[in-house]
Amino acid sequence: MVGALTEVIVRLERRLSWALEQIRRLNGLREKQGDLEPEDDALFRRCDTLVKRLKGTAKRTRREAEGYDDVNTFGVLAAEGFLPGYGLEVGSVLGTAEIPFWRTGAMSFTLPRPPSIALREYVPGNLIYANGNRFVSRRFHRDIDEERSEMSVFEVSHERQAVKETNLGVAPAALGAVVLPTIAVCDVDLVHQSHISDEEELRFQMGVAVYGLERDQHNGGRAYRWGGQTLHHRRGVHLRMVNVGASIAIDRFERFGYPVCRVCGQSVSPLSSDRQREHFEETHQERCGKPIVPVGFYADVTADVLSLPACPDQTTAYSVLEALRFAAARVLDMHLDDLQLLIIGHVDRDEVDALLWDPMPGGSGLLDQICERFEEITAVAQEIVENCPAACEKSCIDCLQTFRNGYYHKYLDRTAAQERLAAWGTHLTASHEIPAKQPSKTPEEGTHPVNEAERRLRHLLLAAGFEEGIRGRQIRLDRAIGTTTPDVIYRAPHHDEDEGVCIYLDGLSRHLHGNAATAEQDQRIRSWLRNNGYEVIEIAVSDLEDEGAMTRHFRRLAGYLNAGDLREALRKDASWFRREREANTERGRFVLRLVRPRPQDRFTNCAPLMPLKVAAGYFGEPQTVGEEEWDLDWVEVDTGRRLRKGMFVAQVVGKSMEPAIPDGAYCLFGSPVEGTRQGRTVVVLLRDKADPETGQRFTVKRYESEKAVSEDGTWRHVRVLLKPINRDFEPIELTCEDEGTVDVVAEMLEVLG
Repeated sequence: MVGALTEVIVRLERRLSWALEQIRRLNGLREKQGDLEPEDDALFRRCDTLVKRLKGTAKRTRREAEGYDDVNTFGVLAAEGFLPGYGLEVGSVLGTAEIPFWRTGAMSFTLPRPPSIALREYVPGNLIYANGNRFVSRRFHRDIDEERSEMSVFEVSHERQAVKETNLGVAPAALGAVVLPTIAVCDVDLVHQSHISDEEELRFQMGVAVYGLERDQHNGGRAYRWGGQTLHHRRGVHLRMVNVGASIAIDRFERFGYPVCRVCGQSVSPLSSDRQREHFEETHQERCGKPIVPVGFYADVTADVLSLPACPDQTTAYSVLEALRFAAARVLDMHLDDLQLLIIGHVDRDEVDALLWDPMPGGSGLLDQICERFEEITAVAQEIVENCPAACEKSCIDCLQTFRNGYYHKYLDRTAAQERLAAWGTHLTASHEIPAKQPSKTPEEGTHPVNEAERRLRHLLLAAGFEEGIRGRQIRLDRAIGTTTPDVIYRAPHHDEDEGVCIYLDGLSRHLHGNAATAEQDQRIRSWLRNNGYEVIEIAVSDLEDEGAMTRHFRRLAGYLNAGDLREALRKDASWFRREREANTERGRFVLRLVRPRPQDRFTNCAPLMPLKVAAGYFGEPQTVGEEEWDLDWVEVDTGRRLRKGMFVAQVVGKSMEPAIPDGAYCLFGSPVEGTRQGRTVVVLLRDKADPETGQRFTVKRYESEKAVSEDGTWRHVRVLLKPINRDFEPIELTCEDEGTVDVVAEMLEVLG
């Protein structure tokens, strides 16, 4: 209960900070130009009223007699969902509707929405129907902290309906993908559009494209087998849903995102005319000083989930889950909207994960009931898709279509659902427990520990019971100091995005070399961090071999993270230190397990083993290797990724790619290399050169290129760098004259051991 109250207080404080910041900005603007534009003046009055209400000095008028008392503490807590508020709509995202003074009735009212609903409704261009009037979302209240930090950026593949987190300036990996900055869904001012007319027969709902991804965190659950399909029931799954734009704008014009000013929060519809968008961009460039860049919206949701992983396509995923949802609404005491669908695509493959999720905080128990009465529900689902009253070809309003699921009508196919339901049957068999998963993401390429001491620290942290932590993340300080990149950053649930625990290895951090020239700068950086919400732990390299010193450091870390049980366990038991040392001697011993798979079993859990020389020849010059050599050896591959034809296992010899690829490591490779090669670790066949390290005509390096556009509009390579990770080795540089002398034959996907 204390946590829930704290969450409400933080939410109210965020709104107050936004209002005060806008008042300060508008006061400065008033002093500069004498008066305010009408829309800025309306914003000032809106913020002033919000501050007075949160302070408790505002008085309610007679026209505001209905609704909850937002000046009274208990009324506010009820409206925010902390206390029972019978008859109230609740939600953490507020839409404040303003009605012109010449209209009778309430001057303003609020429409709370959960983040997942606000993500679709509270966007520029959509119409909101309330109290006999129509409203549009116009002014967005971005959090003060979010305005000061970098926006979340996603790679968007519209073809596969998928998003992947990335960084600005990084070229998208998938063909046809775009990079889109986003802001968190936030409170919004709803501007009056018109009175609802009797002539309007149908309500307008703008179609939006919402894609999703899982955030590698859940509270565990149970796995089942449904015929030949895996089914997972997990609790507390952390999801991120991203609204990438209006469906019509994307389909017709390939225009992603929404025109939103990042300074004042004003917006315009993505479906407005070119002239209107140009006017909006020009005026806000002049008034706010920043160009208008289309942005998306995202919302983070934690929910119980019933999922069908690795579905072949969207049609199967939507059709089967919608049939189950309709059947559950008939069998169980639930409304159709009590459960929602989310189909998660992947930018690098056609498979999708189908999720049926429970929007009620803490879960309503409906998913448990579906698992308990699965045979009954699947039988009803089969009846729904088999016996459409209209005998439609794919789907219609008599079987699977509703107003609310209009944005995926084109994927609903009752015949496809009927085939899958018949193939998978009605029986659900328990398979195994799914352990809870915390956000322990493996460091991405480029964020690995860069030397032996950092690798040792990482293994010690994991052995002691800590999660992976964040590596390679740059923290922006003030302008005088610049930036810093700690060796590891940890954040607990009570930390905000600009807080946490920074760990430095003295003398070995990327930017901190421990010499006299940088000692003063090091001290300034760490003092700034301590004074701005961060804790700092400094570990000398010599401490890595000292059991007592590392125990003290890690107990401090556990204390900063409020992990009391772990802190006490570290005090009582130091066996983790000895286990890690023993494991360190075993680490790197990778045993190849040869298998003889049947032809139909290949690339399920095994891949061919071949020397890189043979692989480079096979994929670069097919005529040099016979088909029989492909079948020499197959090895078992323990990986979480789906294997496919073109993947193989090979040993990498040499130290140029250490520490990411140790000398002699066996790696999983994939060919061909799809999409951009920029920044990827690849196998390159050199026709006229040799790798200086090995003397071979093939090499494993990170690919970087510089391109130039010709007069005819085409582009060509100006320079290609094949870069090692180990700084003791020089890159291989190729110019435009060498472009035809190299072949990129495969990509390094994973180090197996």
